[in-house]
Amino acid sequence: TTEIYTLSLHDALPISESGGDLDIAVKGTAADGTPISTHYTIPAGGGNGKVIESPYEAVWGKRMSANERETSYSKGGKVVYTTHAQLSKDGKTLTVHSKGTNPAGQKVDGTVTYDKQ
Repeated sequence: TTEIYTLSLHDALPISESGGDLDIAVKGTAADGTPISTHYTIPAGGGNGKVIESPYEAVWGKRMSANERETSYSKGGKVVYTTHAQLSKDGKTLTVHSKGTNPAGQKVDGTVTYDKQ
């Protein structure tokens, strides 16, 4: 297993790759203090992923380039949350735009930037 990126501000977002799959675990706290925990694997090249722990029932990803990917999360067969992630050319900054209903059940449409620690 190779650790690709570990980010930390208030939350941790470790992403590692093993056997052609990305293993992504999001743990943190929403603004209202509610804990957030999502863990899934997804093919590095894109496709259907496997939900390990999440309020979502399914996850699907698309690799748009070496430094850009889009991920969709579904409940009841309907996409309810989408993220678009862009890694800077120097590999030090990850910008993620999120839209839909987040793991805490809140409607969101915004962008977060993480710096590699």
